[in-house]
Amino acid sequence: YPYIGAQFSESKNKTLVFAHNIPCKLADYQKRSEDDKQKDSWANCIEEYTYCHGNWTHSFRSFVKGAVALASDYNDDYDTELGTKKRIDDYINSIAYVNYIQDFVITESSYGIASRSQIELSQRINNELLRLLGITHCICWGKYVYDYIINQKSVVILKKIPLEKRGFEISQIELIGRKINILKIYHPSMPSFGMYNEQTHEIFDYFCNLTIAST
Repeated sequence: YPYIGAQFSESKNKTLVFAHNIPCKLADYQKRSEDDKQKDSWANCIEEYTYCHGNWTHSFRSFVKGAVALASDYNDDYDTELGTKKRIDDYINSIAYVNYIQDFVITESSYGIASRSQIELSQRINNELLRLLGITHCICWGKYVYDYIINQKSVVILKKIPLEKRGFEISQIELIGRKINILKIYHPSMPSFGMYNEQTHEIFDYFCNLTIAST
């Protein structure tokens, strides 16, 4: 199940952030699947992802820094400067967040590509999430996630907005009867994402204020 922020329903934009997937070694798959039967358990870890330093939180913390336009790192405790913490919490409370691939991806490396059946099942589940949550803005971590959405046969691309920063792109699409703004970002785990980069911050600000004209 997705994490849904406490203020999501009151937010002007209904933003869903799609990370990619969770890689898993074959030997660990059965145990991790058993441990994950509480389907909202990882979604309840959003505070840990946001405020704890660790290799398992690096990507999410990097994403937060870019989205909230921070100029430096923030602490992993509640001594964080009040203004900074409020900006972070306000953003986290306003979004929904989930991995696009709705299963562990079996791989012996730290990187893996989902099977065709996993992709197709995930598309069906996530299209339902987009509909049920009334999503207006969708942020995709990387090219794979972005392509999973816009390359569906049922998608109509209304407009593409080129961006100067490499790895970033915006499409305005129609899917499941909804018009949705889609932002592709460089995966936040990579330096090219530019979590402290002004150009990255400007893209998030532009996307946040983007609407789709009625046709």
